[in-house]
Amino acid sequence: MSSFLGKSVARELKKLSPTEAGLRSGPNGEDIQPRQCANICRGKKSNTKVNKQCKKDGTLLCPECESVRYCSKECQKAHHKAHQEWCRNPLRDPSWLPGWFVERREPVFMQPTDDKFRFADDDLYQYNGTLWAFGLPVDCVNLPLNEDNPSQDLKLCFADSTDIRNLVASINNLPDDYTGKLDVILQDQNSLYANRNLVILFTLLSSDLPVDDAVELAVHLWYSSALTTPMASAYYQCLERIFGSYEHYDLIQPLTVRSGELWKPKFALRGAGSLSAEVDVASLKSTLEMCLSEYTLTKARRNMTRSMHHPKRKDLVDRLMVPLEANHRIALAHFRDACILLPFAADTIEFNQPNHLLYTESANWLVRHTADPMYGWDVDKVRKTGEDLDLLPGDLYGALYFHIKDQLKTFVARSQQLNINITVVSCMSNEFPGMISNGNYGITTFDRIDVRRQADPDYVKPTLQAWGPLLNHENPHAVLIMFFHEWTTEEPTGNHDNVDSEKKAQMLIKCANTLGLDLRKVGQDGSRSPDFLYMMECIGIWHDTTPPFKKYLNDKGAHEAAASLGLKHREANRIHPPRYGLTLDFPKTDLQDITKEEIYNTFTLGSADHSMRLAEFGVLPRH
Repeated sequence: MSSFLGKSVARELKKLSPTEAGLRSGPNGEDIQPRQCANICRGKKSNTKVNKQCKKDGTLLCPECESVRYCSKECQKAHHKAHQEWCRNPLRDPSWLPGWFVERREPVFMQPTDDKFRFADDDLYQYNGTLWAFGLPVDCVNLPLNEDNPSQDLKLCFADSTDIRNLVASINNLPDDYTGKLDVILQDQNSLYANRNLVILFTLLSSDLPVDDAVELAVHLWYSSALTTPMASAYYQCLERIFGSYEHYDLIQPLTVRSGELWKPKFALRGAGSLSAEVDVASLKSTLEMCLSEYTLTKARRNMTRSMHHPKRKDLVDRLMVPLEANHRIALAHFRDACILLPFAADTIEFNQPNHLLYTESANWLVRHTADPMYGWDVDKVRKTGEDLDLLPGDLYGALYFHIKDQLKTFVARSQQLNINITVVSCMSNEFPGMISNGNYGITTFDRIDVRRQADPDYVKPTLQAWGPLLNHENPHAVLIMFFHEWTTEEPTGNHDNVDSEKKAQMLIKCANTLGLDLRKVGQDGSRSPDFLYMMECIGIWHDTTPPFKKYLNDKGAHEAAASLGLKHREANRIHPPRYGLTLDFPKTDLQDITKEEIYNTFTLGSADHSMRLAEFGVLPRH
């Protein structure tokens, strides 16, 4: 182990108070119970701080807010004062309106561009990345609809991956009787994302921690601004195990980076596979500086709060609240208050250490001010998890906490059963296909390649030419998966704003009827009204984007480029529906029959983009 990392980790561990508590999120490191009583005792007793949450099941619902339960009237009375902040929060009022509408002014996001970004000034740090990625997790294998062979070996490539959600979904959805070998490459050109994925995967898949502890830690490393002291201790020990193997990191002298120098560690997993990495040494240095930087939770939380709640950003936050049900507005506000992913009634006081994976080395908050972890998951499944655990309907983030834990537990269990070899790579995206072709990773062709948005909007042909030769043409089910979010900038007919007036009127009526809104009242309230803005965000759902998207691909030369590479655009997807709101077994291409509940879960709570298209390019059969 390098002297730098060994001493740095030891120094950080020394700062942490000794504790015998476990790594779970409940009191004293215990598990959080879904129906736990919300009462928390604060105070001092015999010169010792008392922070104790009642461990009994909650059976009495708060009659005013219906957001928490208590085990008895005594606990409810004891917690009354602390609970009032959320129980009587103005956001809970069904008649709540955003500030710009009450004050009769133009909201920031409707002002000219120069004014719109005026809030991003020098004294207000803003990170432009997407640490909490959006979009539903995609099972990029979908074996039953493709190879349908439980012994099929598969090679998977996730380019520009951002996080591990698609990897988790792909592994979790493999058939129970799957016995094949899996070789996976997870790449991102942003070294912060790649190294963060490496830390989270190591936490989950190495045998250093019991599975339940590893899952708990991974959830909070991913989505929480702070950790408990035992979690922080385990995090530093993981860093020591991962990065301590780089033996050239010097304690005194700054790291001298030779051009092209790479670090290639390899770790054994719980199962038969391995976890490897290929990381640029310069990015390793910046990652370690971030992971081992010294700042207090107070400073970190101050910067996080300033970013998430700055007055200049209030209109943007209010816009998030506008379409939500009252209890869900409270749930979102409650999560944004501390950015710790836990059930509504859980006590966060033991989360007393900053999570260095979500802050810069100088303690600036790395998450966008409008980011929401809910945007990265299937809300229908999240809410089903909450129902199965008898969580209160308004406790969205409690349901998300348990849902992600379930997904990660399944991922770890499947990884133990299977032979999975995962390589995390940090390199420039335009250089990555060439490095694969040169045999840098021991794999030269893949059965699935997920390139995310590399082709979007103007690089369809170059992306096909770069990645098409890397598909396994011996496998007739091999497929290249592309996501398109900005394609309508190249094909205006894909944007619902550009349809003719008769069609737009039909869409407005359909939108208003489905959402239960009165068009006349919406018109009277004007373009600043919350209902009008919500309609404008939803109206594109009823625009059939299939014909414009086909024209877009044709104009970009996608079909000719694909054919020259022995590929073809699939008319019917077999990995993921071509747009959000559809299913693979749904023959229609539009969403005319979508319900209000489906809109709310998928496009409002899940923030799905109704113009997003997913294209699949499969290999042509050999004759």
